[in-house]
Amino acid sequence: MSAYLKFTVPALPSEDRRPSPGFRRHASGGKMIQRRDLLSMLAGGASALLIGCSKRLPTYRYRLTVEVDTPQGLRRGSSVIEVRTVDQIAFPGPEAGIARTSVTGEAVAVDLPGGQTLFALLRNDAHSSNFPSQVIWEAYPPLVTPDAASALRALLKQDGLRVLAPRSYPTLARFRDIRNSASVVRVNPADLAASFGNNTRLRRITIELTDAAVSEGIRKKLVWLSEFPEPSLKPGHSGDDFTFPAILRFGHFRRSDI
Repeated sequence: MSAYLKFTVPALPSEDRRPSPGFRRHASGGKMIQRRDLLSMLAGGASALLIGCSKRLPTYRYRLTVEVDTPQGLRRGSSVIEVRTVDQIAFPGPEAGIARTSVTGEAVAVDLPGGQTLFALLRNDAHSSNFPSQVIWEAYPPLVTPDAASALRALLKQDGLRVLAPRSYPTLARFRDIRNSASVVRVNPADLAASFGNNTRLRRITIELTDAAVSEGIRKKLVWLSEFPEPSLKPGHSGDDFTFPAILRFGHFRRSDI
């Protein structure tokens, strides 16, 4: 599963479009290039150009942490997520530079009193499956750069913990019965008490660049998770006001785009 960030790159200088002497000699020598042959040559050249302009950019990791105040004190859970980026020049126009990203990581799990668990998924309503590669750009100051490579280099110079704004929160969820994938329901970040009892509230969600290892182990909590891809629910199933088949099918508890 991959996400895409789009950047504008400067147009190339205009070229001399007059036929070269070699081309004129070839055309006048009696062996005209057939239209289909010319199109094949152009397509092959474009593919070679696209491959040649692809460049792997630095990989980065960040720690996503969820803090919850409960009657028994502060509870915290975190997950380290890795994002890999390849910078590509899109064809057929120089204006469509694309950075292709892939993600490895798991949802955040916060153990709460009473044996319940709050999950912060690898998605949110604004970005859906692109959330893991987008949220870091929302957490750090906007950076004006000419291309993906420059933007990423500038990002990696940032440091320090950032507190996410509510609009950037991941989707929160819980299971009525953690052994049953079909019992999953949405949790309102502004009203955790409705899901977990009085005096339970979300304190904050933070993000920070890190060199720590990518998190593993969510299958110890969600024993019904199979190997990739994750299992989907029956079509049309919904929990409360939250339809969840896509949540399980598209790796929002666990991702490995390698």
